[in-house]
Amino acid sequence: MNTRPLVAPVALAAAVATAATACSGSGDPAASGGPEKVTVWIMKDSVTDAFLSRFRAGFQAEHKDIELDVQIQEWDGIGEKVTAALASKDAPDVIEVGNTQVAQYAASGGVRDLTDRTAELNGADWLPGLAEPGKVDGKQYGIPWYAANRVVIYHKDLFSRAGVTAPPKT
Repeated sequence: MNTRPLVAPVALAAAVATAATACSGSGDPAASGGPEKVTVWIMKDSVTDAFLSRFRAGFQAEHKDIELDVQIQEWDGIGEKVTAALASKDAPDVIEVGNTQVAQYAASGGVRDLTDRTAELNGADWLPGLAEPGKVDGKQYGIPWYAANRVVIYHKDLFSRAGVTAPPKT
């Protein structure tokens, strides 16, 4: 079974480069019989069109012999789609997933242990709170890509009636 890196929600370039180098040990994918295409699944609205254009141009400039196939995925039904893809022989090379999904996909055996590649993937720069969800049994399967803000919106009057005098701090 082929394995692939998971990108958990500014390591996309590093993860795709890791997948590209996994295609070939010599730098020439055709020479080793490895694929000449890297397929990346990114979730809808995770990146701007401008970011994706810059990323594609940069990747193609550095990897002229490898085709980059970025496929935008819908959130609806993605868990089942990733599970099915990981069980197949034709899964994408890099997949963006939510950090809570990493353990499930690691257990399937369809993703790559990236522990020995964390330095190459700039692991020293990862925030621990973003890196930890990508670890399972001490092995790094998912790498942080980005963090998003979460907010709480509430009616002060309803909180007051419930006896809550301030929003939760944790």
